[in-house]
Amino acid sequence: MSRADMRGIAQAALSISSLTFLVKILGMGREMLVARNLGVAPEVDAFVVAFGLVSLYINVFLGTVPAALVPLFVRLRTQEGESAARRLGGWATIFALGVTLCAVLVLNLAARPLLSIAGPGLGPEAKVWLLPVFRAISPLMVFSAVSTFQGAILNAEGGFVVPALVPGLTAVVSLGALYFFPGLRVWALVLGVVAGGALEATVLVWAVARRGGRIAGPIPWMRLRQFLWQFSPMVGGGLLMCSTNLVDVGVASFLPPGGIAALSYANRIPQAMVSLSAGALGTAVLPFFSQLVAGKDWKGLRKVAGTYLLGTMTLAILLTTGLVLGSRFMVALLFQHGAFGAIQTTLVGRVQAMYFLQIPFYICGILVVRLISALGHNEILLPAAAFSAIMNLCLDLLLLPHMGLPGIALSTALVHLFTLILLSLWALRLLRRAEAAV
Repeated sequence: MSRADMRGIAQAALSISSLTFLVKILGMGREMLVARNLGVAPEVDAFVVAFGLVSLYINVFLGTVPAALVPLFVRLRTQEGESAARRLGGWATIFALGVTLCAVLVLNLAARPLLSIAGPGLGPEAKVWLLPVFRAISPLMVFSAVSTFQGAILNAEGGFVVPALVPGLTAVVSLGALYFFPGLRVWALVLGVVAGGALEATVLVWAVARRGGRIAGPIPWMRLRQFLWQFSPMVGGGLLMCSTNLVDVGVASFLPPGGIAALSYANRIPQAMVSLSAGALGTAVLPFFSQLVAGKDWKGLRKVAGTYLLGTMTLAILLTTGLVLGSRFMVALLFQHGAFGAIQTTLVGRVQAMYFLQIPFYICGILVVRLISALGHNEILLPAAAFSAIMNLCLDLLLLPHMGLPGIALSTALVHLFTLILLSLWALRLLRRAEAAV
């Protein structure tokens, strides 16, 4: 791979992160308008719980699609042509649409017990809103299924701008609904989210169709089985990784009151930073890694992966050092108002500093995960996620008595470090095996 191609990865990552940041700013504007119109009304609690259940499906089941679809799509396009790749993408979208429609039906039938588990502490007024809000917002899952698959196809073809920008449509539509129809209260928010999701799906379908190529045709059963083989372990791994946050909260509940809230405040900035940086870089490198694998350019793959791992680790360590040193200042600037005093600032600042330590390992871990996905070995990621979940619980219990709340955050950083080492050794073994097979 040439230096121009490597610069292309960096430029793509920068574009994705910039557009994602813009989308998050729009989302923050929506949250501010919700706060102005509805405050902490019971229907807002109902929306948060209902949206959380929908988001779980979107993040865990649909969020793993690109890592499974993009490498296979790129390999098919390289070896069998654009038509074969488009046929896989089209039928995979159709099957996902059918599965998601079934999931929406099942979730609506089982909504009462599921929602009672998701929001056990809701008051009676919020519970009145919970079921109708969930049923109204559940179609978002269908639109998200279409958007995810069509966005993955665009990424595989080198199109990054549209998939990164279209999530802003939901924020814009929601802002408009809340601003122009404040009398609808929470229903304006529901309308905006669902209509925005439908608009996103429409734009992405149009963007894929606009590039041309055959989308449908005979069902490629063998290719679909290959996709499912790569997709299934990613779902299991996603579920396990989601459990780590629940474990952290559960362990924090043994501390004096306020521990869970402090943990939440401390993780907001670090989580946003790793989401922006790692998500953008992972999206940008996956098609390039996949192209090198499809061409069996193992020397180029080793060079690109090594260069980006070394460069990313160096920059991330420098960034993390500054963030750790300025952690207390950031907390004071953002949160130290009213009931949030100096004592809370000191505690949250210490916890946040520990959370910042995960940044180099998390970002580099995403690069290694994308390398493993490009090599077609997503089955490795399920035991790796199980390893991370078990280690997270053990380190939480080990560090909590000695460090208190900062120990839980340090546990997260150590888990990402050990997981990075494990996955790097695994990826190196896979790469050597691929080179030896030539």
